[in-house]
Order: sequence, then structure tokens, then C-alpha cells
Amino acid sequence: MTSPGFNESAVVPKRELFLDKAFMIVGVPGVGFVSKLAVDQLIRATKAERVATLYSPHYPNQTLALQKGKLKAFTTNFYYSRVKGFDLVFMKSDLQPLTVEGQYEVAAKAVEYFKSIGGRTVFSFAGYANPGVKKPGIIASTTSKKLFEALSDYGAKKPPVKVIPIIGLAGLVPSIARVHGLHGACLLVETTGATLDAKAAKNAVSFLSEIVGEKIDVKGIDERARNAERVLKQFQSQQKPQPAIAPSGAPAASDDNLSYIY
Repeated sequence: MTSPGFNESAVVPKRELFLDKAFMIVGVPGVGFVSKLAVDQLIRATKAERVATLYSPHYPNQTLALQKGKLKAFTTNFYYSRVKGFDLVFMKSDLQPLTVEGQYEVAAKAVEYFKSIGGRTVFSFAGYANPGVKKPGIIASTTSKKLFEALSDYGAKKPPVKVIPIIGLAGLVPSIARVHGLHGACLLVETTGATLDAKAAKNAVSFLSEIVGEKIDVKGIDERARNAERVLKQFQSQQKPQPAIAPSGAPAASDDNLSYIY
């Protein structure tokens, strides 16, 4: 196995996989941490096995010294599980790459790896802040009409506005999948805009349960959300204040722009 040189992003497999028409579910930090919480739960509930790790120079030049004595670098990991005849690959990232170029590179490397092991369809979860919604649901945006119709059968709905900007891996990975001949969909999970929205994460897990035809346990999401919020606050308190820099072309952040997804 060749070690990465770290002049570009690279996927290092832990074991070989040869799958048939597999699904990849992407979980990355974003609005309400919905995507990350949902995929963390899916990995635990399905007892998924880590099969590969993506290393990238586009992540911060920082590692974490954990209390249990472990040294942790920022990476993206891939996990595999088989549920009710479905091959599922979960892509879990600690954070988004720091630059636009880095986000494209990480997304492309992830899709290339997924295709190489027999991948067919990419689903990403993303939080969509909609404080006024009475019954939060799932909004689907797909690379094909056929895929949208299939997701509609499970209760997904069309975007409520003409255009929703999706910044980062949640939008790029399913979009780039199409370039590689795969299917892609971004599943926007409506959230109230809470820092960590456990209820929205449960909705995401339940939606995937409908697709695979087997109920996937959602117990523990609330507790993990509370723990994650506590760790996040502690981590943020240790950082030096820096001015926020939006990606090139991104609209300015404001309290009125709650549906902006990152």
C-alpha cells in the first residue's frame, strides 16, 4: 500500500471491497449538525466497519490530543455495512475542507473511491433551516428526474423556493457523482436552526430506513447531540478569534439568511 504524499488528497483503503450497486451516504458538519449526527447514528446502528480513510492537505494543520491519550488528525472516513440486501457506504467527515479548491478535490476523490468499489448512488444529508415549518420533512434535489420520483415515493418533496444554494461537500459530492456516471441526491432535512438538531437527524435516519426497508435504531442521538454540543463549545473556547471568511461567491451570512446551507 502506497502512503499518501500529502501534496493532494488521497484515499487509503483499509480493506478491499467489491460491491454491487452500492449506496453512499454522506455525513458532514453543517446546519444543525443534522448530516453528521445522522450518519454517526447510522454507522453505530448498522455496526458499520471502517474500510478507508481520506487524508487531505486541505484540512487544518492541526491535530487533536484526546483525553484518552489518542492523537487524532482531521480526516474523512468511509464505513461499510450491509442492510437488508443493500450495500451501504457511509462517508463521515470531521469538518469541511478550508478552501473551494480543497472541497472540489476531496469531493472528487471520495466519488472516485466509491465508484472504484462498485458504487452506484450517492445520497448526502444537509440541514435546511426553516424555523416556521410545522412538520419538518425531507427535501430532495437530485441529478435525475427518475431518482427524484423514486425518492418522492418515500415522502421527499420539492424545494419550496426557486433556488437553494448548497455550499460544501453536501452539495458537491452528489453533484460530482453524475460526472462519474453515478446517481446523486442531496437530501435537505428541515431543521429549526438549532445548533445541534437531534430531531432532524432522527428524521434523516428514518428516511433512509424507509428506503432500505428496515427500521434503523435512533436511540442515543439526543445524548450524542448534547455531548457534541458540549465538546464543540469547549473546542471553540480554546480557539483564537479569527474573522470569518466566506467561500468565494457565497452570500454574506446573516440572521435573515437561515436557509443558507453549509
